[in-house]
Amino acid sequence: MNGAPATLYGDGPPPTPGAPDRLPSLWFGVLAGPVAWAIQLPLVYALAVWSCDHVGMATLHVVSILCFAAALAGGFSARRNLRLVRDPAGASAETRRIMALLGLMTSSLFGLVVLASWFAVFLLSPCPA
Repeated sequence: MNGAPATLYGDGPPPTPGAPDRLPSLWFGVLAGPVAWAIQLPLVYALAVWSCDHVGMATLHVVSILCFAAALAGGFSARRNLRLVRDPAGASAETRRIMALLGLMTSSLFGLVVLASWFAVFLLSPCPA
């Protein structure tokens, strides 16, 4: 110990009071796309027969739109987090940069997967003829 006060945040200075904690936003960026797809896929399958009997295909389209919007929101959150990473020398900044890049990649990938699943709703009707 070199006489400097120990902090809970490692060797660097503690975070500025009042500064927003980006960690929930980083995790939202990483997990929004996969969670949106994990909700969309079984929900569309579960609602397919019910939609044919009651309201038509509109319910399936609404579910797909909402899940795609959630994946997009995760991508925009990750992009914003990537732009807010400032100190390239700190280990914490590297971790945040990696999480933001991972959020961009997962949101993009799973956004495309949600779109592909939604495309199947357009092409294949679950309603018996």
